Formats: sequence, structure tokens, C-alpha cells
Amino acid sequence: MEACCSVEKETDKATTKIATFRHTLAKNLTECDFLIGQLKKRARQSEEGTDGPMPLTDAERNDLKRIKELLEAVSANHKEAHGPISKIGKSIDKSFASPETPMAVHDITGEKQRMLNEVIADHLLWKGSLDVAKCLINEANLPITHQKLQPFYQMSAVLEGLRNRDITLAQEFCNDHRSQLDNIRSTLDFQLHRLQFVQLINKKNIQDALNFSTKLSKFLPNHPTQIQELMGAMMSCGRPNPPTCYSRLLQEEPLWHQLIQTFSSDARSVLGCRVDSALSTCVSAGCAVLPGLINLNNVMSQRKVSNVWTSRDELPIETDANISRYHSLVACPILRQACSEEHNPPMRLFCGHVISRDALMKLTGGNFSAKFKCPYCPVEQTANDSQQIHF
Repeated sequence: MEACCSVEKETDKATTKIATFRHTLAKNLTECDFLIGQLKKRARQSEEGTDGPMPLTDAERNDLKRIKELLEAVSANHKEAHGPISKIGKSIDKSFASPETPMAVHDITGEKQRMLNEVIADHLLWKGSLDVAKCLINEANLPITHQKLQPFYQMSAVLEGLRNRDITLAQEFCNDHRSQLDNIRSTLDFQLHRLQFVQLINKKNIQDALNFSTKLSKFLPNHPTQIQELMGAMMSCGRPNPPTCYSRLLQEEPLWHQLIQTFSSDARSVLGCRVDSALSTCVSAGCAVLPGLINLNNVMSQRKVSNVWTSRDELPIETDANISRYHSLVACPILRQACSEEHNPPMRLFCGHVISRDALMKLTGGNFSAKFKCPYCPVEQTANDSQQIHF
């Protein structure tokens, strides 16, 4: 954290210096432009009615001297602004000097470079930076087709509309994907109707709000409490001192913010996009576990057992990354054996738990039609309901 604060401090200094330089630069160049225009005007006037060049006047000499001073000031200010920028790089090198560990990977070329570019491009698409992602895809020649980009363009258009306080595209999205949204139990449609209802109340259109309330009846089985509160807010509208709880319900900004978040999550599920960014997940997991792994490597080096951990493809211990548990190998929780893609692949049961195929065979006695109970939950199922997982 101290390293981040140190770099942030240098960045703030550079930002302030650049802002000052830009202001001074604009002022100096404007004055230079004005003085040069005055000199050109005098030169044209002096050339009229004369056969040769006229000597410089005192005013012209002063203007030329002033222009020189302004340009020298611009050059000096540029050097001063460049200093803090160079210090940022030095601060990063000083604050984030990482020791050499078996985790370091230096040969990022060929297929690894392509995979890294794809992960970065996916993250840019996930964040909505479509122009930057498209530029990276073209420059890196990534095999990402227009068909894969289409869902992100659709999401970006709807999100842009929501940020501009327009729900038209979001309503069209709900109508086009109603069945998929119902399958994931999405609240997007309800939030759109709730926002429209609140807007009518805030505009004091009580009769229109009352007529619109009939459209909320279809959400009553799943959102009874919220609808009751909305009805109470409508009834309290126009009173001199409405209850504070109802005033909170009629605030539109929190509703817009929640609507944008809900659409981002549900649209990714419906359109088959990643719910979470792979790059963001990797960075978060790395930030959580790298300090412990570096300490472990230091201890192993001090005890002269560093040769125990020499493979970059495996981690020496299971690591807790707060958000989940990560390990470079998939181990069957029943047989305590490593799963392999060819001989003993991991299998996802109908209930969602994952075991190895060998464990599944022992549970069913080799009969894929026989029913068995999951070792971790009481769900009864058959081996035919399971699916192989590919990593």
C-alpha cells in the first residue's frame, strides 16, 4: 500500500505540473501569435511605397525580444514538466522491485502472447471499451469474429442509453429476451417498471401513476413488499410532510444505478458473455496470493530448499484468494487424486458438484443408468446426468 501511495504522490505532482504547463503554454503562444501578427502587419505597411527593406523600429525590436523570451519560457517550462513525469517511472521501479521467483514468466511469445492479447481484448469488451478492443484485435490479428463482438455492441448501446437516462433500448432488450431473463430469475423488467412508476409520481401525475400501477400486478408474486411500498409512496404524494421512508423510495438516481448494474450482469448471462472478467479475476487472485508465495519462496531460499519448487506450471500449496480457491491442478475431493484430461477427467454432477470420472464409476458401479446420491448433498441422480468439464 505504501508503494502505491508513493507512486500516486508522484503522479499527482506530474498532473499538477502538466496542468500548469498547459495553461502557461496557451497564454504564451497566444501572445506570440499576436506579436507575430503585429510584425507582419507593420512589414506590409512599410513595404508599400518603398523600393527596399526598411530598418527595424524600436517597437519591432521590442516585439522580437518579447517573442524570444516567451519561446524560451515555453522551453524551460517543458523541461520542468518533463521532470516529474520521469520520476513516476523511477518511483515505480523503486517501489515495486519484485524478486526473481519461479512464478516469473519471461518468454511471453508466440501462443502465449496471443492468449494474453485475447484475455486483454476480452477484458476491454467486458468493460465496454469497444473501440480500444477492436483496435487491439486488428493490430494483434486475433481470431475474434464480428459475431462474437455483436453482443458487446448491443450491450454497449443499451448501457449508453441508460446512462443518458433513456430506457427505450432496455425495454426492447427485455421484450426480445423475456424467456431467457425469466430462466435466470432476472429483476430487470421489474426495475424498469418501478423506475417508470417513480418518475410518474415525482412528476405529480398521480392519475397516470394509478393507471400504470396495473402493470405492476404481474410482479406481485415475486415482489410483494416492494410493490406495497410503491403504493404507499403514491398515496403519500402531495402531503405536506411525507414519511421519510417514502421519500427515499422516490429517489431516482439510486434506481438508475441499480438498473445499470442489473442489466450489465443479466445481459452478460443472456447473451453468453462472461459474467466476470478473466483478466480482473486473475489480477485480483494474484494480488491476494503473490505476497504469501513470495514469502514462501524467501523462506525456502533461506533454508536452501529452493529446488523443491522449480515448476512454473504448479503451485506448491493451495492458495486462498478470498474470492475463491485456486489451484493449478484439479483434484478429486473423494479419491484425492489428480484429474487428467485424457484418463480421469473431472465430471460435473447434476447438482453442480465436481468429482473425477473414476469416483463416479465407483459410485455407480460402472452402470451409468443406476441412481446414486451425491457425496456432498442428498440430490439423487444418474451418471448420464453428468458432464465432463474442460479447462
